Amino acid sequence: MVKSASKQKSIQKRERGRPTSPYGPKKARSLSISDMAYQGIQEIANQHGIRSVSELMEKIGQREIVIDSVEENREKIDIFADIPVVRQLQAVIERPNAAIDSLIAFTTRVSGQLGLPQTSEATHEVILRAMEILFCLNYLSPDTLIDGPTAWLRWYILNILERRYISTSSQIKPKGRHFQYKTEENLTEHCVSAIFAAREELLRDHEGAHLNALKLRIRPYNFSVNQIERITKAQDIFDTGFELVVKGMTTFRRLWLREDSCFADIGDNERAKPHKALKYCNLVQKERLTAGERKSLKQLVSEGLSDADYTFWANEIDFILGYKLCEDYKLYEQEAMKIRMSISKAFASHITRRKYRIERELLKRENAESVDDLLAQETSESLSFGPDPSAEEIWEITHIVQNSRVEMIKLREREKAQRDYSL
Repeated sequence: MVKSASKQKSIQKRERGRPTSPYGPKKARSLSISDMAYQGIQEIANQHGIRSVSELMEKIGQREIVIDSVEENREKIDIFADIPVVRQLQAVIERPNAAIDSLIAFTTRVSGQLGLPQTSEATHEVILRAMEILFCLNYLSPDTLIDGPTAWLRWYILNILERRYISTSSQIKPKGRHFQYKTEENLTEHCVSAIFAAREELLRDHEGAHLNALKLRIRPYNFSVNQIERITKAQDIFDTGFELVVKGMTTFRRLWLREDSCFADIGDNERAKPHKALKYCNLVQKERLTAGERKSLKQLVSEGLSDADYTFWANEIDFILGYKLCEDYKLYEQEAMKIRMSISKAFASHITRRKYRIERELLKRENAESVDDLLAQETSESLSFGPDPSAEEIWEITHIVQNSRVEMIKLREREKAQRDYSL
């Protein structure tokens, strides 16, 4: 039935000044959420270019922005159910979080130090290739003691970037977007002190399973992801140990590692200044890296493969230096969002193709040595070597991968020592 013109005018008069949408007039609603949650929603709105929280909620309700179901995403990768590292990698890429932010920041900053492109496409490719390598390592040599993937990904990212730098050193460097970063006197001192002062806050005051999981990862506890996994299962918590740690990292930054704390005056009694954290911080903020500095950075990143505390402060240093201190923060955030979304979309198909290719090749292999050769072959292109590496290159590839295995053995021995001590 068609409304009369006079009736339509009266309705318009009553609703004058009230916000509208294509689905009808908007009404005021009452929501009860914490300050931290409200801040997080505002950040999500900003990431989508939305002016207000109410507009974000409108778009979610209208299905213009879809919240993916974690269960639906996991169903897509049932073929990887027996490979724990895949679920860990998913925890990194499923949604914006502290882990992926640190990896993007590290990749972008080191790319600039080596004169390599810093575009979203280049960063996406490097991180995705690092994920492929970590998958290959754990598919061919399964080990549930991968102690969270961020340290391994940082190690592979650094090796990929260095290899690309060496291969283009005699050529004209490609022109990529170069981000400029803020500088400040005593930046290293302030950055590291802020991180460790915030860590003290975490150790003194925490609530929730995710912050507790992060606390157990760092000194003096140094629990492995496997150990946290057993604790969470005993408490009937659905999330895996690493998923909880990632959530803990994200909340940690919102609660204690605020932007204004990076340059705050921190008392001597609160300053925790580990030598290696200071050294890492100094290296990552260099304008360019010399051969000696690249070697030092690789050594530090390598040592972090079996030490969760290294991973903790490296993630936070990367976040502050490569993310929060970018001069054009708005442009950087736009690029970071593109990278997160593109990696999330491409991850499953890349890993699936790699899995099927490995399985076809495994049928041709007859012994363990040939499987090791296959591992070198499969990781060659991802590490920016050629598709048919020479004997010398295979040795170098094997060294990069074997380094990871050595660190796994160290981790296994540390876990055993902790179990023996507790008994």
